[in-house]
Formats: sequence, C-alpha cells, structure tokens
Amino acid sequence: MKHNLFFRLLSLLLCLCLLPATALGYGETPVYQDPVTHTDIELTLDLFPEAFPDPQAADYQGWQEFLDKLLFKGSLDLQNPLTEKVRAWFDGGLYLNNRMTIPFQVDVYFTFRYLQSRVLKGESMFFKMENFLEFMMKPRYFMDLPTDYIALLMYPEATLDICNRFYTPLAKLCEGEGNREVSYDDLYDLCLSWEEMYMNDGEDYYKLYFFFTCLLYNLGINYDVYDQIGMLTAYLDMLDPEGKGLIITEKEGVETYTIGGHKVFTRKLDSTRTFTLDLPDENGNLLSVTSRDDIHEDWNGDNWFITLNITLAPEEEGAEPENFLALQLNMRDVPLRDLYQTPGTVEFIAEGTALDEPFYLFSELFFERTDLVLPNKTTIYFSPYHPETGKKMLTAKLRLYNSEVPFTVLQERIYDNEDIFHLNDEYLQRIKENYIPSMALNFLPVILEMPAGVINDILRFAEETDILVSLGIE
Repeated sequence: MKHNLFFRLLSLLLCLCLLPATALGYGETPVYQDPVTHTDIELTLDLFPEAFPDPQAADYQGWQEFLDKLLFKGSLDLQNPLTEKVRAWFDGGLYLNNRMTIPFQVDVYFTFRYLQSRVLKGESMFFKMENFLEFMMKPRYFMDLPTDYIALLMYPEATLDICNRFYTPLAKLCEGEGNREVSYDDLYDLCLSWEEMYMNDGEDYYKLYFFFTCLLYNLGINYDVYDQIGMLTAYLDMLDPEGKGLIITEKEGVETYTIGGHKVFTRKLDSTRTFTLDLPDENGNLLSVTSRDDIHEDWNGDNWFITLNITLAPEEEGAEPENFLALQLNMRDVPLRDLYQTPGTVEFIAEGTALDEPFYLFSELFFERTDLVLPNKTTIYFSPYHPETGKKMLTAKLRLYNSEVPFTVLQERIYDNEDIFHLNDEYLQRIKENYIPSMALNFLPVILEMPAGVINDILRFAEETDILVSLGIE
C-alpha cells in the first residue's frame, strides 16, 4: 500500500519526536533514601449547566447539585516520581457532604500497584502496570470508550520509557556544539537496535505494541506504525541512499540537521521549544512538526505554539494533497517555567481525514504557588469551554500542600498476589461474589444523594456502552 512507507516516516517521528522490574520480593524490596515529598490533596469539580446547548441531553442541573456534594481528598508520599524506582503511598478517598465515605489506600512499588479499601472488605487488589495498557484497550475494543488515551494519562511512565528508548540514544549521538556529523554507520546501528527492540517486544510484555496501539488506534494506523519500527534501517536507506550520515551545522544561533540532502530538523539554540521537523518519504508524503516559544520581557507566562501536520501525496496528478491529520496546540501565559501566579489559556484543534469530525477545545488554566521551594502551596484551576456555546462547562480545582518528609515514611507491606489485569471468567465471578455486596453497601450513601436524573444518566450510559453486559448485569 502506498501509505506503508509513510508509516515508516511516522514511526521515525515517534522515535525522534523528540529529536532534539523486577518482581517484588517481600521484605527484600530496597528502601531508597532519596527525598520524599508529602502532598495533601483536595480536588473539587464545579459544573455549569448553562454551558450545554441541549438541556435535555442529560440532567445537568442534577449533576451540578451532586458534584457540589463531593470532595476528593487525601495525602500522598512520593519518592522518585516517573522513574523505575518510584515509590508512593496514598491514603484518602471520596468525601460526601464533607464526610469520608469511600476510603482507599494505594501502595506503589515500581511497576506494582496495590489497592486497599473497606469497599473490598479490607482486602487488596494487585495491579501489574506492565499489563495496564493492554488491559485499558479492552473497553476501547468492545465499548468504544476512550480508555486508551486515559491509560496514557494515568501511566506517564510508559511514555517516558518510550522516549528513553528512542530519544536518549539518538540525543547522545547528536550531542555536541558547532558543526559536526553523525556517521551513517552509527545511524544504521541505532536503527538496527530499534529493530531488535521491536523483535524482542514479546519478551518485554509487548510494551511497544500496546503503547502505539493506545496512541494511534483511533487514527487507524497503529498496526502499520508498529510494524514499520521493525524496518527503520530501510527508511534510513531511503533518506540517505549514499550513506553520507547526518550533517549538523550551526549559523546565527540556529542548528540545522541534514540527512541525504533532506533538511529534517532545525532548532534555536537559545530555546528548548523552538524547532521545525520535516520528514518526507519517496511518495511525496510529508510529516511536519513546528514549535515556537515566544517570550517577551513583560511576559506573565510561557506562550508555546506547536503544530503537527501529516499530508499525503495526491493519488492523481494535479490533485490536492490529502490533509490526513492536523493538530494544533496553542498555550498562552501557561506556567511552564518558575512562576508564582499565572492565568493562561490552552487551545487544542484536531482535524483531517483521519478523524470522523474535527475536534476543538478551549480551556482556561490558572496556576498559583506560594514558593518555589518546599514547603509550599499550589493551586490549579482548569476550566474547559463548550465548543458550541463558548461558555465554561466545568472547573476542576486542585489544591496541593507540599512538604518534604523523611524517606522512612514509606514502609514495606505485604499484600495478596492476584493480578487483576489477568481477569478471566473465574476471577470475575469471584470478584462479583466477594465484593459486589460490600461495594453496594459502601456506595449506598453516595447513590442516595444522587438526583434521579443523574442515576438515569449513568444507567443510560452504561446500557449504551454495554458496561452492564460486560459485568454480567442485564
């Protein structure tokens, strides 16, 4: 298919994008002496019914009244976040009318997560995060729920792991100052190591496969992109048939990366977020990423504008190229640097033939903190606007009280070892028998506070998405 080589190009972008476990042994898990941050968390949600164009689509007034009664609150001790040595302990839960109603605790050991709650009769559930992305694809497959994107947000370590696999060795090859070169042989060896990573993916819990599936399934190109990772040496030969390697030149504060006569990357040396990436293929398809970081002397925050465009060459001579995908992220006065208080906006646009319909989201983001060092208090307000009415739909208010505590607060605990991601009919039946009565009893106070319209909305959603059928409730 004509697009296959272009998927190689897309694969390489996902590798360059960013150009410029061990099993748990109880009592033997090392206790790292790195600093631990203690955070007291409070999260509330405010809904604005007047923002929705069709008041009959849901009981928005009921949801507003119900959300006003809820508060998510707890404390988190966190060590080595977003690394393979991450340790964390969360103790908190859902408050109803300012009373703790659904308590739970989460213990994090590297890629292991343990959930405890009286909802589970005081027992624990075990999650092995190496299987998390695969597990979260099932609701997408069977109910068309966007759990693949939710999975990437909930498990950022997966994205960082992919970046480290591809970006880190590439950045090491390109490091240096002034005019320099990266030989074709070094680039080939790097592409070959990526192909070997692809070949050994099955021995690594198919991390690559499920990462790209979560990221690209909705575009319909996840399988093609994944397969092309195993053929990156062929793409390198297409870009650089004469084996000249990567030539990096510097002029007037701008670095230019050229390979096989193709200017594939430029970046400003005084900005980490101002660059242009252009990756062509032999069929005339093009993937282009541009990023601009505008800072003014009187700025109140960062202004960062980034676009990604994939255009496919026309199938007939003289026709217009196909706009396969166009993404635009425009952030103004957003606190990406060390600022104490910043009111900003975030605008995201997605369109193209890869999507069923265009997507647009405009949001306000307010960020405030009392100090740059611990202890401090951080407040974040996030407010998305409805694309049709232009009115504020929701405001999420997150308050964080941060301090540093001794590493000894993270204690070693012993839990049951039954991975919920290995869910089968027998295990599901046992969960229903053991926990559903307890869950119903503990959630009863919450249900009793729900307006009838909210209950109807939840039941209608569960029925439309076959959630009830999946749980064996019809």
